Amino acid sequence: MYSERILEIFKNPTNAGGLQGSQGIGKYIDEATGDYYKIYLKLDETETIIDAHFKTMGSVGAIVASSALCSELVNLTIEDAKEVNEETIVKVTGEYPEDKKQTLTYAINALKSAIEEYYIQKEKAEKNGETLFAKAKPQKEKVEKKTTKKTVETNTEENNNEKQVSKAKANFDAMFEAWND
Repeated sequence: MYSERILEIFKNPTNAGGLQGSQGIGKYIDEATGDYYKIYLKLDETETIIDAHFKTMGSVGAIVASSALCSELVNLTIEDAKEVNEETIVKVTGEYPEDKKQTLTYAINALKSAIEEYYIQKEKAEKNGETLFAKAKPQKEKVEKKTTKKTVETNTEENNNEKQVSKAKANFDAMFEAWND
């Protein structure tokens, strides 16, 4: 049914999962099958897509279409992304079974929704005298602070573990000496 290439992508999808600091998030739900597509776009100041991720719940075809789509979006401008279509995905995956080709269209629909959301967010930010890219920086700082806090907690936990090991070793040594007497 599916080609080896499609099954290979399905087994190792790239760009799966959410994307913190996304400026455009779009979704599409196929009501007939219940397949759910969500595309995340992260752009730089030149409106070039620097990262794209997906969360898709559905068939093999749906997951592969989303993965292939996201891999093709990186380094495209938002304007170029508007031109991406089903054939763009097929270039990555190879030909789809006829009864699964709609999954390509649904992934593109999620992309279109993400692009629309990007423009909505951009317009809101500009009205407030901000840029979308400035908003992404505090989120990154929060992540770094959490990482630092986690590192301190890990180091403290490691020190406590070392103290417990040292205590246990001292107790064992004392017991061993007493046993030898």
